Amino acid sequence: MTNDTLRTPAALAPGPAAARPPGPAFSAVARRADANARRDRDAPRDGDEPDAHWWVAPLAGTVGAPVLLLLSVSAADMWSAVPALLVAGLLLPLAVVVPSWFLARRRERRQLRVTLAALACGLAAGFPVLLTVVGVVVLLVMLLTGNITA
Repeated sequence: MTNDTLRTPAALAPGPAAARPPGPAFSAVARRADANARRDRDAPRDGDEPDAHWWVAPLAGTVGAPVLLLLSVSAADMWSAVPALLVAGLLLPLAVVVPSWFLARRRERRQLRVTLAALACGLAAGFPVLLTVVGVVVLLVMLLTGNITA
């Protein structure tokens, strides 16, 4: 069995023509497919355009989280608490919002930036409640494992 396309002069000649099978129909289809692939690759996709206001959500989270934390701590009268807890209360929301500053500045990432900023503000506002829940869970675990005797 022999393949006649390999014996044609175009297939035997060195250069780029040797890599393609001969025939006008194939080359027209290949050129059209290549042009379509280039057009699809170079065309902007939905949400892929730059976001001019990418900084709004990270800035709101970075400024809003400490303000909400200070308001919630003062409402719960926690100023006399251990300073390490207050520092942890500041670091936890900021650790959540910091990655939003480094996300791609595209429209498709806007929702993630807004979600991270809202989560940071929620953690800051609910810090006294979060601290109470963690304390109760630790107490219950210690009681159930026998580390504390009543």
